[in-house]
Amino acid sequence: MQNEIPEQTNELIISEAVAHKTPIVWNYAPAIPKDKKIFQGIDYLIVNEVEAAFITEIAEISPENAQQAMMALLKLGVKCAIITMGGDGVAYANAEGRVLCRPIK
Repeated sequence: MQNEIPEQTNELIISEAVAHKTPIVWNYAPAIPKDKKIFQGIDYLIVNEVEAAFITEIAEISPENAQQAMMALLKLGVKCAIITMGGDGVAYANAEGRVLCRPIK
């Protein structure tokens, strides 16, 4: 899913996916206001630093505070949070742990 798809369509996709136990992958771009309850049960939420900051209300996301942002996303009910940070790498978290992958230079 993406936020470029109409909101009603995304809501229907979530409902159907949950009913059929189908994993939900949501690339939350572009960042737009949503009721935070919608994140409950999302299997994979993929965001960049700007979108993560928008959702978590953390002023600026960086490798130094990515763990804090990922934990905030998990608390919303997301099962796996992925934060892409351009040249700074990517961060991944789920209930079992967290990983920060720095780019190879």
